[in-house]
Amino acid sequence: FKITNSEHMTDLKEKFRRMCDKSAIKKRYMYLTEEILKENPKVCEYMAPSLDARQDMVVVEVPRLG
Repeated sequence: FKITNSEHMTDLKEKFRRMCDKSAIKKRYMYLTEEILKENPKVCEYMAPSLDARQDMVVVEVPRLG
């Protein structure tokens, strides 16, 4: 929530916490780091056109998977 500037949405934060607790998933893995999100701010914005930025990330990162 800090990365996406959504700290003020406490009800949504609680909802996500409940979903995680009920799903029994202990860890959620995501490649997006703070650095990547700062370089691509449209990825964090609601309804922003971020497909091109996401595809650019995939082009670079998929070959690194091996």
